Amino acid sequence: MSNPIQNFIYFLNQQGITEKALSFEVGTSIPVINRWKNGRVYPTGLALSIVYARFIDRYPEQIEELMQDMATEYIKNQINKIKLPERV
Repeated sequence: MSNPIQNFIYFLNQQGITEKALSFEVGTSIPVINRWKNGRVYPTGLALSIVYARFIDRYPEQIEELMQDMATEYIKNQINKIKLPERV
């Protein structure tokens, strides 16, 4: 199952933007981009804001979708962390 950042990286690859170019645009390393692509980690809030700033003019629909999907994923992850008290 892919996550939103994986989908966006695949989209960028289809547009001819390599992981090396993406790492340069975002100011991070290629291994970090590979971890995002492989679903091992999510970008930090700062990294996401840089991705947004770098690509909003070129791919506005895809960036908006990425941000909405990442927000949804974040909320789902936070909800899953909540431990509700047991009912007696």
